[in-house]
Amino acid sequence: MEKTKLWYCISNNGDGSASVLWFLTKERAEKYDNEQMESGDGFAEDSVGYAETFIGSDIHKEAIEMQKDMEDDERMDRDEQGRDEA
Repeated sequence: MEKTKLWYCISNNGDGSASVLWFLTKERAEKYDNEQMESGDGFAEDSVGYAETFIGSDIHKEAIEMQKDMEDDERMDRDEQGRDEA
């Protein structure tokens, strides 16, 4: 099985709990972490790190899904900006 490096950040769930979110790139993990900090929902420190896993593992699949979700959100933001400018 082929290994891959995945990036993560810790997400504040707002109810006293936290979750690990997995990303395909460091940039995506840092973007999510920074957005949390800017909104006041993040932690006082950077929570980005990485782990090695196998391609096709559960956390690899989660990272792929997160990538798709973030790309969809970015696409929607661009569409809204385009409508606002028109």
